[in-house]
Amino acid sequence: EKDYSRAVSFFRRAVELDSTKAQPFIEYGWTLAELDTHQNGDASIEAFEKGLALSPEHVGALTNLAVRYGIREDFEKAEECYRKALDLETGLPRKLEILEHFGNFLIVKSKRYERAEQVVRQHLSLLGADYEASHEKVHNRLGRVLYALNRNSEAEKIWRDIHARKPPQAYICFNLGLLMETRLHDHTAAESFYQEALVLNDADEGARTRLANLTNVRYTEARRLLDQEHYSEAVARFRDAAEKNASDVRTWIDLAYCLGKLNDHEGAIAALNKGLSFDPLNLAGNTNLGFYLFYLGDHDGAEKQFL
Repeated sequence: EKDYSRAVSFFRRAVELDSTKAQPFIEYGWTLAELDTHQNGDASIEAFEKGLALSPEHVGALTNLAVRYGIREDFEKAEECYRKALDLETGLPRKLEILEHFGNFLIVKSKRYERAEQVVRQHLSLLGADYEASHEKVHNRLGRVLYALNRNSEAEKIWRDIHARKPPQAYICFNLGLLMETRLHDHTAAESFYQEALVLNDADEGARTRLANLTNVRYTEARRLLDQEHYSEAVARFRDAAEKNASDVRTWIDLAYCLGKLNDHEGAIAALNKGLSFDPLNLAGNTNLGFYLFYLGDHDGAEKQFL
């Protein structure tokens, strides 16, 4: 039973009765931290500090204190605690666990990416040369660090290696898509990786949003060419946008407009029919199709569209 409120009361009483033992202070700090992650910060820190004053080599207390310092954004003290814990810990499994938490802290909280690279590479060196599925997240973490440091070719190599080694994971596909989109400016490759991410995880809203944004970029560029009356170029861009997002009815309507301007009325009708297959009640699509049919002499067909 995890009744942290009762545990806090118990350990508070324990340290009041005997302030010479480290473990009650450490347990008191831990229960304060568990009671509410974002509250009791100063109280839990004080308890851990008192415990460490009595037992300076307590690795668990050091790592817990590092977490509390990180929440308080006292990054120097947090890093100092992590490094002390690493120096003291001799067991490999526990050392790997500390390196994982330390690396995440440097990446997510303090954003000290140069130091994070050192920690993540140390983590990888302890894992050994043989690549295992369990190592994937550490390799990915190094890719994130290199991406943050704008060392894009190195990040790409790491993520592509992960992508190729085993059935791909959605988050690796997303990372590659993000790299292609934001750093290497290869939107076609980015779209491909985002689409793969969604196939692997349909709930990946990050990939869905970025894919939609890329589609909008294509549409906006095509629309700019239309507004400038560069209809032939606009047709190519609208077709490209439609290939990437066929259900976007506005793309088919604007494609039809450009084709009409180029006197390709049959092509315009085909484009409108395609768009209306996704949204049969679209007013603009039906109206434009009616006008084209009337222009080509299909008065009955036009009447159906207008009605």
